[in-house]
Amino acid sequence: MLFYLTDSLIVAQTDTTYKNIYKAIQNISLQVIDSRHLLTGDFKVIEHFRTVFKENPIIGPLFNDLYQNFSTKGVPEQLTFYIEVVLKNPTKRTEGTKTICQKSYSHFLTLDHILEARIVCEDLYDAEFYKYILSWFIQTKGCNCSFAFHNQGGGGVNISRTVKEELSKKHITLCIVDTDKKYESCPYDLNGTYGKCLSVGLTADEYKLLPIEVHEVENLVPLNFIDIAFPLYTKKNANDQRHKKHFDYLKKDAENLLPFFDYKKGIRKDELFEKNSEYRNFAKKCYILNDEKIKEEEDFDTYVDRLDSKEVYPNLIGGTGTIKMALDLINGSSCPQPNLLTFQNDNWMKIGQTMLDWCISRDTESIH
Repeated sequence: MLFYLTDSLIVAQTDTTYKNIYKAIQNISLQVIDSRHLLTGDFKVIEHFRTVFKENPIIGPLFNDLYQNFSTKGVPEQLTFYIEVVLKNPTKRTEGTKTICQKSYSHFLTLDHILEARIVCEDLYDAEFYKYILSWFIQTKGCNCSFAFHNQGGGGVNISRTVKEELSKKHITLCIVDTDKKYESCPYDLNGTYGKCLSVGLTADEYKLLPIEVHEVENLVPLNFIDIAFPLYTKKNANDQRHKKHFDYLKKDAENLLPFFDYKKGIRKDELFEKNSEYRNFAKKCYILNDEKIKEEEDFDTYVDRLDSKEVYPNLIGGTGTIKMALDLINGSSCPQPNLLTFQNDNWMKIGQTMLDWCISRDTESIH
């Protein structure tokens, strides 16, 4: 995250706040030097702390670099959120596209409060995939930016509990969670993972809850990644290949169906299917695009009545398979550029921007 030092922090050595301000800026600076955050500020305050830390062999070079290269060390254009460090009376404001949250120097007297951002999501694999999205966003935007974060797995349904734990320690935290939408007009389940997170951390400015408007993170995997990785990951198993063929029929209306299709479970004849007409209609839309199924039975309701199993429409692959095979491709030597559907691009841009705001850091080049 970017921390912006304000002139209000300039006080005399005889001031009662001087030692604590020194400690707070020292804590922030050490984390910036370790490439966990980014630092800038008003010219006078940079000049001031350059003098204050002049004899400090670790922190001194940081402020000397900020001073010598002040014209290139401002707030990056690409950021939409950052924190100003002030003496007292913190506020929050918006300037153009940027939201600036002020925090008193006293918040940073504990080093633990300035650790690199915690990224909380339902699975550790998810955070690795989001890391790729952030790298893609930086490349797409042409940013000269570095980033750092700690991958803090949320434990699935316990994600709200994990967030509470991180915020109790006043950690900088970004929670990315899917909204489990099963069809376009599907309401949020207040008892679901996202619903349980809605009431957490409402007053913590260093925390953000980022919902992704799809069923699950799998829905954001580029289709060209799936096409390449699926046969390798499944070793061309015949049953898996059958599932992939059924999945491919949905590409005919990808923008309207693939944000909500359950890659892990497919569509099943469960309570939701039986009682919710909108979900059943979504299932019908999937069915009528499937040439094989329509050839066997044109009428969807007749097809459902004749089912001798719970499977209305087969899944792609169970568990974390879709994400794992995408990561295998990403971490390999021949990963292509992602071909994104519109809904995927929209979510990727939102994820990339928010992660950049929360995770931007100084590059790892030496400043000594």
